[in-house]
Amino acid sequence: MSENTAKGSVASQMLSHLRVVDITTPLAYDCGRFFASMGAEVIRVDTSAVQDDAQWSFGNIGKSSIVIDYPGAGRDTFLALIAKCDVLIESFLPGTLAQAGLDYESLAKINPRLIQVSITPFGQNGPYANFKGRELVVAALAGTISQMGEADGEPVREPGNANFFHACGAGIAGALLAERMRNKTGKGQLVDISAQEMGAGRGTVAVIKHQFGDEVPHRNGQSINMGGGYNRLLWPLADGEAFYMEARPGTPGADDMDKWIKEVTGKAVTPSHDMATVEQFLASMTAEQAVEEARKRRIRVMSVSSPEAVAADVQLKARGFYTEQQGEQVPGYFIKVTTGESQ
Repeated sequence: MSENTAKGSVASQMLSHLRVVDITTPLAYDCGRFFASMGAEVIRVDTSAVQDDAQWSFGNIGKSSIVIDYPGAGRDTFLALIAKCDVLIESFLPGTLAQAGLDYESLAKINPRLIQVSITPFGQNGPYANFKGRELVVAALAGTISQMGEADGEPVREPGNANFFHACGAGIAGALLAERMRNKTGKGQLVDISAQEMGAGRGTVAVIKHQFGDEVPHRNGQSINMGGGYNRLLWPLADGEAFYMEARPGTPGADDMDKWIKEVTGKAVTPSHDMATVEQFLASMTAEQAVEEARKRRIRVMSVSSPEAVAADVQLKARGFYTEQQGEQVPGYFIKVTTGESQ
């Protein structure tokens, strides 16, 4: 059982029947962590030197690794793991494993029940299949990067590896669907995940707007277009920024904000829900003041947390999100499931 599994969570047993061999590169590490969060036995294989046949190292997530030479005993050990595992997750470019005789067809002869999740930039086929690509490349070709940034500025990428993160989530979902089919047929299958396709899927609103709308979506800084026009999301506070989705004048959300401003300032917003007035009003408060007062009025105003604030977040700590590994505080799980039992 992985040490990353949240203690007391039913998630610690959900996938305890699965053994997963993880030979992903760093961009797809999260897929193994998703499996481990739900109790699967995840055996991490360090493939940093696989390209030059130097060595692989094996070890369960959260435990010490055991270094095994490759090829030779290391390859034999790897194939022995494949023979007894349920899922293999990998993220090499198409054809890389085939060159070593480790493609899905070859591995399925050893273990017909094997489910292989392949997470790559562009999938297993198509003209881009063998193109190298990290998050920035995928974001550009998926179109997600074109929607981010100031209206008169350059495109801006999202923090982290958002498209690959979603691809990892799709990977575990695909694996569980494949397991459902395996329970009926007794055979595994290859789950092909393209990070570009995940990015394109996340931009569905922009694509539909382009195809059927009256305008081509564009970058608009602090605002977002969910299909009904642009809404501002980020607002300055006295000590940071707030997330507040601008409400349309005349809607209940706009009326609530107008009432709050009048209650505090004694002046009605003219015209109703004037954005400059809303901005000035929020900027007069600290994050703590804005969030607390908005909560009383059921208005969705939340402070934008810094990395330091996330690390100290009382909600995350109360739920046991963080765990300590090698003297450092790290996320302990991704998914938590409960049944109402005492946690």
